[in-house]
Order: sequence, then structure tokens, then C-alpha cells
Amino acid sequence: MREQNIKQKPFTGFAGYGGGLAQGSGPSEAIIIMENRPSPQGGGPGPITNTQFDVTSNTNITITGGNASVRIRCYGAKNPNNPPSPSYGRGYYVDGWIYMAKGQTYHLYKDGAYAAVFYGSNATSAPVCIMLGAQGGNKGTGPSPGPGGNAGFPSGTAGGSTGSQGGGGGTTYGYLSGSGGYGGSAGGSPGLPQSGKYGSSGGLFYPGPGGQSGIADGYGGNGGMGYYGGGGGGGGWQYGPGPQGSGGGGGSCYLGGLPPAAPYPVPVTMASHGPTTGGSRIEFVSFVPA
Repeated sequence: MREQNIKQKPFTGFAGYGGGLAQGSGPSEAIIIMENRPSPQGGGPGPITNTQFDVTSNTNITITGGNASVRIRCYGAKNPNNPPSPSYGRGYYVDGWIYMAKGQTYHLYKDGAYAAVFYGSNATSAPVCIMLGAQGGNKGTGPSPGPGGNAGFPSGTAGGSTGSQGGGGGTTYGYLSGSGGYGGSAGGSPGLPQSGKYGSSGGLFYPGPGGQSGIADGYGGNGGMGYYGGGGGGGGWQYGPGPQGSGGGGGSCYLGGLPPAAPYPVPVTMASHGPTTGGSRIEFVSFVPA
């Protein structure tokens, strides 16, 4: 996924965001201070060089010297509990240039499910989320369970159904706007209709849990984490010809930045996105004065 030779035009500020330049002036040189630099950047706190690298731990960055436009790529995780095929439970990445203002602090965060950029020191809440790469859904359990759905933008896909119903994918409409995936309906064991449990719906920053099995371990898969999480798959009957646990839906991504009505406006431009089959991670690509 490395794109070393992409040429990007430097920004000269965004109207209405306090980042414009006086006529005839040039942009001040931006310096980015990272609290937890990876080893290739020197380790510990300090300024980073303008090279492409993986962010190996959660960290704050603070902009000094001048405003900056920073290109960051956030990868959501492929759910590891799916079959080996990369077509099941894929994660999704988002990529874009984030306008970061002098004197402001931003948080780069990743866990085993998703990766995101937030406004504010150590912030991880939805109202200050700038961009987020989402996680694929988990498969159900049983001899032939339903696979998890894929993460995506603007929507994840539903999990696979196996008599019970797969959970729906989350959908992002915009800033704090969207819908979590629906919870999958339960499946019935032989002679006992709907002996499993329904999966739970996803929501904002919330993946829905999978439904429990009625008698044996035919559990529905959990939905994938996203800006809007996938719904949990319905539970079923593990043994014999009856329904198995169905897959959870994939989470949805976000790359819309923070609008003027947000706690602090942060635009994202030249955004792109696509599927990925690895773990969650954050890639710092480049920055230019803004």
C-alpha cells in the first residue's frame, strides 16, 4: 500500500477555518511533535521527519511552527476468526489529507479492531473522530457457520446467513450520522423453532454482539467495529442439519473530518478508501505546510 511517489499540491489554507495566508506571504514551516515516535523516527517524544512510516503505538501529535496538511492512512482489521479466504470479514482503510492547525493536538489511535485519528489529546470519542478505518465482522460458530461481512465505506456488508440470519453492515451518512447494522434473526433447532437468540444491532462506535445458541454452541458472530458498527449474527443450532451461527456485519468507515459545528473544525481533502486484509494500523504518509 505504500505510495512513495505521489505528487500532491501543498495547501494554502481553508477559507473559514482560520488557516488562510495573508496575500503575498508564504506558509510557515510546520513542525510535528510526536509523543511516541517509532524507532525509525528516533523513539520517544520529539519532532518527526517528513518520511512515510507506520505508527507503532497510540500517540498524540502537536503542530508547531505553522499549520500543516498531513496525509494519514488508517487501516481497519480483517476479522481474524473468519476462514482463511480474504473475501470474508475484510477490513477497510481510509486515506486523506487532514488540515491540522498550529498549536493543536491530535490523537492517532489503533487497537485490534480499528484505527482512527481524533482531535484532542488522548481523545477517542465519536464527536471528535476525524477519520476511521473499520473492522470486518466475525464469523458464527458451528460446523458450517456463516462468514463475517466486510467493512466498507459508506457501508459494510451483511454477514453470511446459515438458517439463522447474518447481521447487517453499518452505514455512515456523515458526521455523527448513520445507522448501525441490524441484528440477525435467530435460527431454530430441529423441532424447536428459534431456539437461538437474535443478534444485537450495532450503533455509533458500537459493534453488535452475536446471538447466543439455543442449545449448543451455534453462536452468531459479533459485528465489526466502525464509525457505525455492524450488527451481530443470529444464533442457531450447531449440530446436525439445522441452522448454524450466522456472521456479523462489517463496520462502516468515516473520512469526513470535523465540520464547523463540531467542537473544532478539521477538514479532510483528497480522500480515498479501499479494502484490506491485514490487521489494524496507522500509516503516516507525508505532510506539507498549509
